[in-house]
Amino acid sequence: MAVSKLSVEERFWSKVDRSAGPEGCWLWTGSGDPKGYGTFWHDGRTRKAHRASWLLFKGGIPEGIWVLHRCDNPPCVNPAHLWLGTNADNVADMMRKGRDRHPLGVGPKRPARGAANGRAKLTEASVLAILADGRSHYRIAADYGVTHGVIWRIKRGERWRHLQEARS
Repeated sequence: MAVSKLSVEERFWSKVDRSAGPEGCWLWTGSGDPKGYGTFWHDGRTRKAHRASWLLFKGGIPEGIWVLHRCDNPPCVNPAHLWLGTNADNVADMMRKGRDRHPLGVGPKRPARGAANGRAKLTEASVLAILADGRSHYRIAADYGVTHGVIWRIKRGERWRHLQEARS
């Protein structure tokens, strides 16, 4: 087995595309994980490449602290785009930037709500009209080209809940 003669920094930079310039994202071109974060062997273990970037070019990372991206680009390892924070900081950053459709940071992303969901057959205006309509679910459904079950779920607050919460 050949032993690498490159320093840790040389190994690291050999896997980084810095063509975007000093202000742009420096993209990790080495191995990565399923979420798009790069991985790098450093100090006897595999680390996320953005954490390795921080360690190599900014210093230590206190216990329980995360290395976060200002750019929200998982393969980016530009030290200028990274900052240290807690899990709470990460969640607050996610909410502030509108990336909060991923509950608890696990599982599949939820579809967009309301008319922003590409599968929606109704608009906000039509749902508000449905909520105010006193006719039977079957008659309303026929007028809007949906099933009576859709109308039932809207009226019960199981669908389009955000409109009902806004009305309250």
